[in-house]
Amino acid sequence: MKKLFLLAVASVGLLSLQAQRFKGNTVTERTKIGIHGGMSVAYLSYGSGYDGYGNYYSNNSDALVGGTYGIDIEMPLKNGWYLQPEVNYTNMGGKDWNTQTDNNNNSYSFKYRDALNYLQVPILIKYKPMLQGFGIYFGPQYGYLLSAKEHYYDGSPSQNVKASSIKNEFALVLGFEYYFPSANDGPSFGLGLRGVAGLTNNVNKDYLYNNFSNVGNIPSTRNNGIYLTAGVRF
Repeated sequence: MKKLFLLAVASVGLLSLQAQRFKGNTVTERTKIGIHGGMSVAYLSYGSGYDGYGNYYSNNSDALVGGTYGIDIEMPLKNGWYLQPEVNYTNMGGKDWNTQTDNNNNSYSFKYRDALNYLQVPILIKYKPMLQGFGIYFGPQYGYLLSAKEHYYDGSPSQNVKASSIKNEFALVLGFEYYFPSANDGPSFGLGLRGVAGLTNNVNKDYLYNNFSNVGNIPSTRNNGIYLTAGVRF
């Protein structure tokens, strides 16, 4: 996993060396490297269906608050357009309730949270009308699952559920930012808000069907989230 992270960082760095530089009327365009971090509000969206205990899945889980941290490289293209690759570590997942029936036909409910940690690599296209300050961006995102645990609020031991999760996922990103202009082209500080919509299922259905009985119709599950971050670019 360390090698994968270093490879992602090196790839982003190589792209930055190839970025063009040019001068506008008032702003000198150049490649900028930034760091950012903040809060993630994640939730899971379910495809409809019933599990082996008669639970109906639909809509979304409750939100799970976590963090997101990473690096970004802002590379000028032309006329206010930029390419912005990033490498981020992000907490995803959600909270929900489950109901099960024991051998005596007694039903009981319990609350749990799925804590999913990802290495995320978005490749964003950004537009800044004034070449500084406000920017809006969009693009695809690749995610690699680093760890997956299910925690229970009744005090039961947590379970590692990485084997029942799909490690690779894809999503779409849409967001905006505002970085305060700095004097003499110095470091600039800013805020960002983005939404992430999962495109691919992250449940390993084959693993569950092959290793557990009475699981019923397993719904597809996708990661979604909203990130609020602060950062600095150099």
